[in-house]
Amino acid sequence: MKVILKSKSPQKEVLFEVSSIHVSLGRGDKAHVQVLDENCSRVHCKFYVEDNKLWIEDAASKNGTYVNGVRIQRSQLFLQDKVLVGDTEIFIPSEKNAPAIVKLLEFHGNTEDRQRKGLEVDDQNEIMTQIRMNPISAIKAPSLATNKSKRQLASNAMFKDSMNPTIPKEDEDPRLQQKWRFVMASLIDNLGILLAMGIAPFAFYVMGFTKTKTESAGFSDIKLLTLLAGASLVLGLIFWLINTKNSGGTIGERLSGVADAIKNSKS
Repeated sequence: MKVILKSKSPQKEVLFEVSSIHVSLGRGDKAHVQVLDENCSRVHCKFYVEDNKLWIEDAASKNGTYVNGVRIQRSQLFLQDKVLVGDTEIFIPSEKNAPAIVKLLEFHGNTEDRQRKGLEVDDQNEIMTQIRMNPISAIKAPSLATNKSKRQLASNAMFKDSMNPTIPKEDEDPRLQQKWRFVMASLIDNLGILLAMGIAPFAFYVMGFTKTKTESAGFSDIKLLTLLAGASLVLGLIFWLINTKNSGGTIGERLSGVADAIKNSKS
């Protein structure tokens, strides 16, 4: 499945094709699709097709990625959706796509359903990824669009009656109720790293090294501190690698129940 999209920045319009291979968009040289927009990050977001569905995913951009006025981390895209990154608008031109593709990308439902769907987190792994990047921002509710994006959204007939969408309350969505588990998992894992880094100084203390002993062994204070700092960093890195590569989830994920939640969401 190949979908043609159109980006419209303040100075340039670009048509680009998206398939199963991820296509990145931004103002930098490393982006597959470059836009002349200073408010876009160098690599702002990426598009891809998965299971005959078109997806957009934010690439940790500075100003965020908005779909129909809602800031998203990852969202499915439909025919009449409007994406806003910086001052660049991206949409799916139906006249440039095959009729079969247009039919696949149509949203079957009312305006309110589509607007709410934009607020949903599609996969528990996306929550975990966001929390690992920034635990504080992950527990905040999705941001609504700026006034500019709201005005642009109002011009679309599909969404003109949904400028004040009803955002589901946290107590209405069981997945949102579990956010504390993800935050707790992150805290436990970070505590584990700190404990691993403290092994070297603790061992030095337990072995009873004194200043006289260290000097007789040829260690100055600076050399000793450098050695302890290096050993602490190496131990912390080893713990992090072992912990994150565990197929059953990190220690924090297993203790907080996150690993079971992710497993159940995939089953």
